[in-house]
Order: sequence, then C-alpha cells, then structure tokens
Amino acid sequence: MFRPLTKREVNIFVLCILLVLIYIGYNTVINSLRKRISIVESSIQEEKNQLSKSLKILDKQKHYKGQYVTYLSKLRQEQNNDEVMSSILSEIQQVGGRLNLGISDLKPKKVKKEQYFNRFSVSLTIESEFLDIISFIYTLQSKPHLFKVEEFRFDKGSLRQGKILKTQLILSRILIPKNN
Repeated sequence: MFRPLTKREVNIFVLCILLVLIYIGYNTVINSLRKRISIVESSIQEEKNQLSKSLKILDKQKHYKGQYVTYLSKLRQEQNNDEVMSSILSEIQQVGGRLNLGISDLKPKKVKKEQYFNRFSVSLTIESEFLDIISFIYTLQSKPHLFKVEEFRFDKGSLRQGKILKTQLILSRILIPKNN
C-alpha cells in the first residue's frame, strides 16, 4: 500500500512534526504566558496607583490628625459646668468691650447635656448700630471663640436715633466633657 519513506522524507516529516509542535506550543504556552504577564503587569500598575493614592491619604491623615487634636483641645471641657459658664460669660463681655457694645442683659441658660457633649447657651441683649452688631456676631463665630448663633432678633432700639438696633441673641458653644 504505502511505500517506505526514504531517509530524507523521514527527516522532512520529523521536521514538519517538530514545526507543528513548536507552533502549537508557542500559541498555547507562550501566548498564554504573555497574556498572563500583561494582565499581571496591569494589575501591578493598578496596585501601584492604589498604593500611591493610599500614601497621599496617609500624608493628609497626619495633617488632619493635627487639626483634630487642635480642635479637640479647643472643644474639650476641662472645668466643671459652672466654671465653663462663667468663662463663657466673661469672654462674651470682653469681646463686647473691645467692640464698644453695650451688653445690657447677659443671662446664662441651663446646660443641655447630650450623649457626647454639653451645650452651653447664653442669651443677651445688645443696643448698638447694625454694623457693630454684625461685627460682634462675626467675631464670636470665628476662631478662637467658635460660638454658634442659635437665635437672633432685631428690634428698633429704645433710643430715638434710627441707627440704633436692639438685638436679642442666643449664643451657644458645644464642649466635650473629659470622661468622653
């Protein structure tokens, strides 16, 4: 049926089989390895990017932790409620004195104890010009005072001059007790 192959034909056949095996091996093994290497390299790049973002966040964390400690020290209640309330009253009077405001009625309110903090509220009445009152409120809301204006009411003042306003304010400050 078939004649026997010559030595040269056998060599060509073996060479063809080897070339086919090399081609199949290259396509299955080498190409799949290249694809895997490409996938691994892209995942490594993604991880590097994620690590870079995480390192930036950690750097920012140091900055924010410093700010946190600063604000916590300002918001930490180191004294008992009565001492804190008297210091709040004197602080408001000092700011009013610096701005030449006449604070006529300064009354502390009862301390509201919440789960994690104490709210110290004060009601006061001022008679002055509008811009002076706004300056006073702005000063009390900014650093280092950090008061919150809970309520305000402007009424025409008792003096007959049109520039004078009678203002009633309720200011509050939140402090975190030591035991929290």
